[in-house]
Amino acid sequence: MKYFYQVLQSCDEFKVVSEFLAIIKCQDKCSVNKNIIDALKTLSQKTPKKSDNEVLFIEQLKDRQDEGENLYNVYLLDRSDKKTYSIEAVPWDEVLGYAVDEASIAKYGDVKFTALVLYGMTYFGFSEKQIQNTIKAFNDEEVLYPKTGKYHWNHMIMMSDMKGGYEIGKRKKSRIYKRNV
Repeated sequence: MKYFYQVLQSCDEFKVVSEFLAIIKCQDKCSVNKNIIDALKTLSQKTPKKSDNEVLFIEQLKDRQDEGENLYNVYLLDRSDKKTYSIEAVPWDEVLGYAVDEASIAKYGDVKFTALVLYGMTYFGFSEKQIQNTIKAFNDEEVLYPKTGKYHWNHMIMMSDMKGGYEIGKRKKSRIYKRNV
């Protein structure tokens, strides 16, 4: 069984950053470049919490392509309850310790798989502190505007149910999104 931290370690950092930058839509790629390099440095200092029960998967969403762009769903399958979850609010040491789906690795390769997982992990920010702050702000917005049902920042998120909000360390059902940073 292979874990995400092993896939990450096997990749050339330059290639992962290049692939990550190719995935995102952003005016300021220099800033994102620095941020993802900093996130990779932080990840290299973390001790993975291994789990054989939780597996990272990636699927391309052909029926959800938007104006010719490729959309991907990065999700976690919890084998114990057979449910899928998103990873954007999960502590990074846990994501590092998740097993990886060998078919997803075979289909996308180590570099693209890693870049897509990093995209999911950094969706709400490039550090765990920034992610916590973003989620707190989002939850505060939901309290103030509970009927909007949409997330109105610089991101377009295609999802139907935002009930319950997010909390760091709590996983919610897998969601599909396109991000403009």
